[in-house]
Amino acid sequence: MNNIKVINNLYPNQVSPKGDKGLKDNLKVTSKNKMNIKNKKGISGVLTTIILIAMVIVLVGIIYSVIIPMVRNNIEHANACSPPNIIGKISLNRLNTCYDDSTKIIKVSMEIEDLEYDKILVYISQGGTSKTMEIIQAQNSGKTYEYNINDLGLSGKPETIKIAPVIEGEQCDIIDSINEVATCP
Repeated sequence: MNNIKVINNLYPNQVSPKGDKGLKDNLKVTSKNKMNIKNKKGISGVLTTIILIAMVIVLVGIIYSVIIPMVRNNIEHANACSPPNIIGKISLNRLNTCYDDSTKIIKVSMEIEDLEYDKILVYISQGGTSKTMEIIQAQNSGKTYEYNINDLGLSGKPETIKIAPVIEGEQCDIIDSINEVATCP
């Protein structure tokens, strides 16, 4: 009885609503449909193991050649802009940074110590508008830079001044800021 597969649940000589014949005509002997497993070829366990090892080697190679350099570059950037390397080495001079309302000139003064950088970005904001100026290699500590507010497209006393260095081609975070710009004496 193991070689017989029942197709439907009809009793002998019974006709289904679809017109199928009874149980006697719907029996199939599956011994004719059996596959001879001896004739099938498969991948041996040794070959499977070799393929898996090759895949692991390829993945390790991809990780080493793509991921490691990307992580290394991010670490170098993080080191260049890390707080111990730049905090205290560049700052706004609050005594000499001010706005002269009569001439519409804003004076930005910075203290720069021993710091290698490409440029310094100066952000001046007023009334929701922000303008960015670049100071390239201003190694003179205490130097004051003057900007005409009208030339910058601003219409009055700036609200904030922020500075951020660019080191090795990467812009660092804001390192110092003045939120209430003083009026020049």
